[in-house]
Amino acid sequence: MHRIIEKTALLIAPRLGKFDKAVEAFRQSYDISERLEEERGQAMVLNSLGGVYQRQGKFDDAVKSFTQSAEIGERLGDNRHLAMVYTAWGSALLRQNQPAQAFVKLKRSFTIDEKMKNKRGMEIVTPQLCQALQQVGRDKKAASFCKRALSIASNNPKLLALQKRLNQPRLTGTIKFIKPSRDGNHSFGYITMDDGSDDVRFDSRYVDLNGLAKDVRVAVEVRTNRYGGRVARNLHKLAESSSD
Repeated sequence: MHRIIEKTALLIAPRLGKFDKAVEAFRQSYDISERLEEERGQAMVLNSLGGVYQRQGKFDDAVKSFTQSAEIGERLGDNRHLAMVYTAWGSALLRQNQPAQAFVKLKRSFTIDEKMKNKRGMEIVTPQLCQALQQVGRDKKAASFCKRALSIASNNPKLLALQKRLNQPRLTGTIKFIKPSRDGNHSFGYITMDDGSDDVRFDSRYVDLNGLAKDVRVAVEVRTNRYGGRVARNLHKLAESSSD
């Protein structure tokens, strides 16, 4: 029964924005797993609960849940679970603009998946790991991790696309402004490019603007839209130091 509760919370409540209901359901599932002495069940619930807390903006609670989940995984020697936890934990740290700390968690996940030759895990963790490295200016290191991932998942289209992006010269600039759209449903702005080329437009519907503001230094993938305009993809904040 508690598995049904957990799946309902995981699949339905977050999609509807009912995070409080999701937390309540996960806690109920955790209590049942605890009474049944199902440690793997407890670990899984805690990992999912950490993800919900992160989406609520309750980062301290998310860290506590991820920590407890990882501790159980370590005790059980469940490497597959540990890889999932460290990926989720690293992702949460990225969203909190803590790329250096995110790298530590994501690298642990990457190492576990690499040893298990887990192609699916490599596909999930590698882009986030590379993003964390790029945000602290370690582009070459990011490319090396992508290469390692492709040695296991050689034909993975997402990793091949990531490798192609990493091999291209990185474009950088400074955010000119950010403002809400007229309908208030999203935000947009422009980036002044360091190479003197035309400003690049970005939109919150296509890039994550978390932690970004006017005058913030960013790295960006530039594409051309159907009208010939320059638009941003894979936009992220640059650390103060950008040496490899």
